[in-house]
Amino acid sequence: MLRNGIKFGLIILRMIALFAPLRVFFPVSVMMLLLALISFLISFFVTDPSRFHIPNSAVILFVGSIIVFMFGLLAEQLAALRRQLAAVQHHQEM
Repeated sequence: MLRNGIKFGLIILRMIALFAPLRVFFPVSVMMLLLALISFLISFFVTDPSRFHIPNSAVILFVGSIIVFMFGLLAEQLAALRRQLAAVQHHQEM
């Protein structure tokens, strides 16, 4: 039962990523950016406030959020091209 639920969730996520990719990639990117900011702020204010230190986790999450966002933009462009091609093919059939 759980396996079918997971498969169904992955199918829905795949369909959303196929037709509206930024609905998937943008929130993931924002969450990663917020986690990077939280990691930096904890390190800056709580762990060692006397020295400026950027933790590795903050750097990895920040770079990862940029990469995820760029993949989202790329997927959005591909989806737009797919929609445009489908519209041209539909127009030619008429």
